[in-house]
Amino acid sequence: KFFGVGKVTEQKMLRLGVRTGHDLRQLQEEALIFHFGKTGTFLYNIVRGIDNRPVEPARERKSIGSETTLSCDTDDRNEIEGILNHLALQIEQSLKKRQTGGYTITLKVRYHDFTTITRSRTVLTPIYSSRDILFLLPGLLASTRAGRQKIRLLGLSVSKLIGDRNVPHQLMLPFMHQFRM
Repeated sequence: KFFGVGKVTEQKMLRLGVRTGHDLRQLQEEALIFHFGKTGTFLYNIVRGIDNRPVEPARERKSIGSETTLSCDTDDRNEIEGILNHLALQIEQSLKKRQTGGYTITLKVRYHDFTTITRSRTVLTPIYSSRDILFLLPGLLASTRAGRQKIRLLGLSVSKLIGDRNVPHQLMLPFMHQFRM
């Protein structure tokens, strides 16, 4: 599979006996130009790892998260909660650095057998801090087998990011926590 090679080009390649990158690399640039036009030069270079197109790293971030693979699988609930607390603090730092917040929190759990699950919750007020994250975690954690089955990886992320941290939002008053959605 090569970027820029669609079904039509693939069929031409197959007719020429090109099935792998190794096969493509065996062809001279002139032969590729003969069969594929200006795309021939692109194919000649790309199969050799030559790509002079500018790198465009600017893309819109869709989430901010952190995860960790444990050195030993665990089902210790206190250890799991400690790790999640640490991840929440890391995310809080990233949110502050980027001056943003988000509306969805996602918990990722990989069990000892490599089965991976995610659990998410979207709320009406933006998540800005580890306190916001930790408030939502018990419900997410309860919907997993973490603590009852050994796990090897934990991750947290905040998504549905907002553009500016200065966007007004309703502060949560003590009596409102029971109604948070």
